[in-house]
Amino acid sequence: MSEELESTKQLMEKANIVPDLKLGIKRDNGGTESTGPHTVKVLGDKFCNKRDFKTQDVVQAVKYLLEEDGIEKQYIVKIKDDTGNLNYFIQRMAQFKKGNIITLEMKKKGIKNYIDVIGEGESAKEELPVIDVEEEGAEEIETKDIPS
Repeated sequence: MSEELESTKQLMEKANIVPDLKLGIKRDNGGTESTGPHTVKVLGDKFCNKRDFKTQDVVQAVKYLLEEDGIEKQYIVKIKDDTGNLNYFIQRMAQFKKGNIITLEMKKKGIKNYIDVIGEGESAKEELPVIDVEEEGAEEIETKDIPS
């Protein structure tokens, strides 16, 4: 049984850094590979900024706070998709409440990746493409700065 790096864990907590929920990893030859299904508990959400990895512009996003295997993690998505509409992931998450158990899994549909969101007791089903996998570069923003 391996032991945690206690000093590192304490530094992360002191700096208020929450690890990312990694639903996909970049492949050396390009593209992204799913890390499989992740069953998590919904802890909350808040507005933030993130850097769009395609344009390098800072865009408005939502940071979802989740718990996986007793560890708090975050998953960040842009508020608007590439067509300017409200991100489907956000629309799907609106169906859940704090404390709900959900399963998130990156899946592929053609050349696009999307996140399948399955609530406890729901069956898996194909959803619309909703994401470009990039979770880095988040910072909090004021609620008044969020578009209506």
